[in-house]
Amino acid sequence: MIIKLNSILRNGGEIVELLELTYSPLYLVMAVMCSLYLILFRKEKGCMVLAGKIYSIFILAVYLIAFSLFLRSVL
Repeated sequence: MIIKLNSILRNGGEIVELLELTYSPLYLVMAVMCSLYLILFRKEKGCMVLAGKIYSIFILAVYLIAFSLFLRSVL
Protein backbone atom coordinates (compact mmCIF):
# COMPACT_ATOMS: atom_id res chain seq x y z
CA MET A 1 0.00 0.00 0.00
CA ILE A 2 2.79 2.44 0.87
CA ILE A 3 4.71 1.63 -2.31
CA LYS A 4 1.63 2.23 -4.46
CA LEU A 5 0.90 5.51 -2.68
CA ASN A 6 4.47 6.70 -3.18
CA SER A 7 4.41 5.81 -6.89
CA ILE A 8 1.09 7.64 -7.33
CA LEU A 9 2.41 10.75 -5.62
CA ARG A 10 5.59 10.72 -7.67
CA ASN A 11 3.59 10.67 -10.89
CA GLY A 12 1.57 13.76 -10.01
CA GLY A 13 -1.17 12.31 -7.83
CA GLU A 14 -4.28 10.42 -8.73
CA ILE A 15 -4.86 12.62 -11.77
CA VAL A 16 -2.47 10.44 -13.78
CA GLU A 17 -4.51 7.31 -13.09
CA LEU A 18 -7.72 9.16 -13.91
CA LEU A 19 -6.31 10.33 -17.24
CA GLU A 20 -5.49 6.74 -18.18
CA LEU A 21 -9.23 5.98 -18.25
CA THR A 22 -9.67 8.06 -21.41
CA TYR A 23 -7.69 5.65 -23.58
CA SER A 24 -8.35 2.44 -21.69
CA PRO A 25 -10.29 0.18 -24.10
CA LEU A 26 -12.18 -1.64 -21.36
CA TYR A 27 -13.42 1.57 -19.75
CA LEU A 28 -14.36 2.97 -23.16
CA VAL A 29 -16.44 -0.13 -23.93
CA MET A 30 -18.06 0.13 -20.50
CA ALA A 31 -18.93 3.81 -21.11
CA VAL A 32 -20.50 2.95 -24.47
CA MET A 33 -22.49 0.10 -22.91
CA CYS A 34 -23.69 2.37 -20.10
CA SER A 35 -24.86 4.99 -22.57
CA LEU A 36 -26.70 2.30 -24.55
CA TYR A 37 -28.28 1.07 -21.30
CA LEU A 38 -29.55 4.56 -20.57
CA ILE A 39 -30.95 4.94 -24.09
CA LEU A 40 -32.62 1.52 -24.25
CA PHE A 41 -34.13 1.56 -20.74
CA ARG A 42 -35.14 5.22 -20.54
CA LYS A 43 -38.85 4.44 -20.14
CA GLU A 44 -38.52 1.38 -17.91
CA LYS A 45 -39.30 1.58 -14.20
CA GLY A 46 -38.23 -0.58 -11.31
CA CYS A 47 -35.63 -0.91 -8.60
CA MET A 48 -33.04 -2.89 -10.56
CA VAL A 49 -33.37 -0.66 -13.62
CA LEU A 50 -32.96 2.40 -11.39
CA ALA A 51 -29.80 0.93 -9.87
CA GLY A 52 -28.44 0.29 -13.36
CA LYS A 53 -29.25 3.85 -14.41
CA ILE A 54 -27.47 5.31 -11.37
CA TYR A 55 -24.43 3.13 -12.07
CA SER A 56 -24.44 4.17 -15.73
CA ILE A 57 -24.63 7.86 -14.86
CA PHE A 58 -21.75 7.44 -12.41
CA ILE A 59 -19.56 5.67 -14.99
CA LEU A 60 -20.31 8.28 -17.64
CA ALA A 61 -19.65 11.15 -15.23
CA VAL A 62 -16.26 9.72 -14.27
CA TYR A 63 -15.40 9.23 -17.94
CA LEU A 64 -16.42 12.80 -18.82
CA ILE A 65 -14.32 14.20 -15.96
CA ALA A 66 -11.34 12.11 -17.05
CA PHE A 67 -11.82 13.16 -20.67
CA SER A 68 -11.98 16.84 -19.76
CA LEU A 69 -8.81 16.55 -17.66
CA PHE A 70 -7.14 14.72 -20.54
CA LEU A 71 -8.04 17.52 -22.95
CA ARG A 72 -6.68 20.11 -20.51
CA SER A 73 -3.38 18.26 -20.21
CA VAL A 74 -3.05 17.91 -23.99
CA LEU A 75 -4.01 21.47 -24.86
